[in-house]
Amino acid sequence: MANSLNKKIKYSLKTKDKVIYCGPNIPGGMLSKYRIFKDGIPEYLNELIDKCPEIKMLFVPVAELTRANRAIDTKGTPEQIAYEKVMKFISKGGV
Repeated sequence: MANSLNKKIKYSLKTKDKVIYCGPNIPGGMLSKYRIFKDGIPEYLNELIDKCPEIKMLFVPVAELTRANRAIDTKGTPEQIAYEKVMKFISKGGV
């Protein structure tokens, strides 16, 4: 299902642009809400993203943060569904 959600979110993260993570804090300090990465999503997060692909969907270009937060707060949007799936992943001890 992550692939179908990912297609609905219209952010381009293919380049090494500055992105911000707008998902929930990941235990252990690996990833915190609103952390900014200047060269795109770092490779050290690949294993975590493999376990929970929705995490990748919560990285957005910094300029899109306000829109992404509104979408996370709107029930039924791909961003809100992704956020909930990450929360469930964390609660089940997936990290």
